[in-house]
Amino acid sequence: MRIIKTIILTFLIGSITPLSLTVAQEQPRTIIELPRWSGYDIDLHPDGEILASASLDNVIHLINTNTAKITHELEEHEKGVESVAFSPDGKLLVSGDQSGFNIIWNTETKRDIKKLDKHAWVIKDIVFSPNGKIVATGDWGWGDTLRIWDTTTWELIKGIQAGKVDDIAFSFDGSLIAAGVLDTGLVNIWDTETWELKHTLDIGIPHVLAVSFIGTERQLVCGGEVGLQVWDGETGQFIQDFPREALNNAVRTIAINPDRRLLAVGRNDGNIQLWDMKSMKRIDTLELHFGRAHTVVFSSDGKTLASAANEQRIAIWNVEPFSDPVMPVNPKHKASVLWADIKNK
Repeated sequence: MRIIKTIILTFLIGSITPLSLTVAQEQPRTIIELPRWSGYDIDLHPDGEILASASLDNVIHLINTNTAKITHELEEHEKGVESVAFSPDGKLLVSGDQSGFNIIWNTETKRDIKKLDKHAWVIKDIVFSPNGKIVATGDWGWGDTLRIWDTTTWELIKGIQAGKVDDIAFSFDGSLIAAGVLDTGLVNIWDTETWELKHTLDIGIPHVLAVSFIGTERQLVCGGEVGLQVWDGETGQFIQDFPREALNNAVRTIAINPDRRLLAVGRNDGNIQLWDMKSMKRIDTLELHFGRAHTVVFSSDGKTLASAANEQRIAIWNVEPFSDPVMPVNPKHKASVLWADIKNK
């Protein structure tokens, strides 16, 4: 019997090969060389073929992701542009600048529609709700640093004194909105129906730079200079830290794939890590950028990932859909796991 078990064990170990949960090309599909000062923030049009790049040279570059060519320059801003966001239907683009102004653009005509009331200071993030009916804008200033706008009338729904807002995220059902505060280590969460503050999470990470909801249970990933954590956005309870390998470099930006499971993490060293949020394992690292990551963003179908860093380059990566792993265990531990399984049978 011992000989049989040994044979079975040897066969099983020999037949198991490392299984990647997702396949990202080793090299990007497209590399976009940007003009100076461009790429500070980026967003992908829902069709994945057009990318908007915010430029500190007071313009927004619209770029074809297949040809890497700039197709249009939007030039109504008087100060450097730091934030851009497409609406879920792709018909609108909102951009925010260093003077605190947001401009709404018609993506078909490439003309500006409206300039929103001025924030106190630099617009650091712009996010549409999943249904596109509201848009949130956040700044580093004072007073109402988080503002909620009706995208039909462009009237202000709510102004919130939220501190220095660096990153904003809606839950997938649109019922919650979270904002990371740059200098306090706090993340605030509001109910989008009542606009009452539900939770203030003291995550203990200096300079909260990235927040993103994952999954269907309103879980929230929070990242910054020395950590990456998961919290329950509904209850306000801490869930877990990411494994140590995620903490060896400052997290600058994160994005969740529409499958609500694959997380892209952009770091200070320029590397883009891909994490499976089901197993909490890092499954890939995209190594191209040598400058600090600015933004990572997925296309609406989840098959394209765009990354930008401060060396004036944008990378467009092909990403394959998930397939569940046969055995999600560390390869170093496969023998012990298999042996235990055989002994129990």
